[in-house]
Amino acid sequence: MSEEVLSENEVDALMESSGDDEVFFADDSAREYRRFDITAREQGTVNRMGALAAILERQDELIHHGLVKQLSTDMAVKCQAPRVFSVSEAIAALPEGLVLVTLNLKPVAGDAFLVISLNTLSYLVHRYFGGGKTKPPSVTGRADATSSEMRVASKLTELYLQSVTNAFKEKVAFETEVIDTQNNLDALEERVATEKYLALVTDVSTPDFEDVLRLFVPFESFESLEDKLAGPKKESGVSLEGEWQIRIAEQMQDVAVEVSGVLASIELPLREVLGLKVGDVVDLAQLGSVSLEVQNQSVGFGQFGVFDDKKSVKYGMTGLLDLGAGVTLSSAVDQALNEETGNE
Repeated sequence: MSEEVLSENEVDALMESSGDDEVFFADDSAREYRRFDITAREQGTVNRMGALAAILERQDELIHHGLVKQLSTDMAVKCQAPRVFSVSEAIAALPEGLVLVTLNLKPVAGDAFLVISLNTLSYLVHRYFGGGKTKPPSVTGRADATSSEMRVASKLTELYLQSVTNAFKEKVAFETEVIDTQNNLDALEERVATEKYLALVTDVSTPDFEDVLRLFVPFESFESLEDKLAGPKKESGVSLEGEWQIRIAEQMQDVAVEVSGVLASIELPLREVLGLKVGDVVDLAQLGSVSLEVQNQSVGFGQFGVFDDKKSVKYGMTGLLDLGAGVTLSSAVDQALNEETGNE
């Protein structure tokens, strides 16, 4: 008898998951045995495929539409979160009576499997051929599908594969092919028990019925699609600090500020200011440059002149008050002034 040896990836996953966990001892009844999840690494890869959720939602819609149009059955359809299972785990969860469809899903290498229970097939046959007015017959204890159920299985497989092709087409161009259809698990049981499969389990239900469709895809090959199925990546060209500066600068464009032109100013002792009365003359120095102030802070100076036969002041900005992101308060004011024909 040959010993089963863990692969390098499985050993890595085991080491990553073990961490500082306490060790279980068989004779320590106070502690509970925790089964190691050998698919932990693989599940992490699936979780990083951020585009899968939206794709599977789209597939749900397509399957629902196909069931209504092709099999005259209005079912609620909802795919569960994708999971990774070993072959042995997958087989253990399958119903007794089923149809196993072996598929080729290029570019994924290796056989994929669609599992449809006899329970679902019996219900669909009853709705499609019998109108669904009576309760479908029980499939308990039955292992083989009837000819009608096999025809419905073929239709259901066709619409399911069409949903895969259309739902994934923006990310992955799948080429689908049916290789074989069986009433048993032989094709799946021939796989190595520890081989990993991505399981897409889809709930289908009506008010009086519920079941699931199962698609098993070879994980080792599907894993190569991680980059194509990754979610949208955040643009890294602009730093967070830069983004905030741009946003603040954009908002500053709409902030109302007081802009004034100061023709001249002098300094007087407080005694003289308090002594001023109506009719007094304040002798100002000869007018020179005109100071442009925004919120009482000088941002430039101007010169007297004439514009369109009107006395005007032409201002020049000094580039003060840097707001970041290439925007200065002076440039903002200069832009506002340029929208006017002149300042008297």
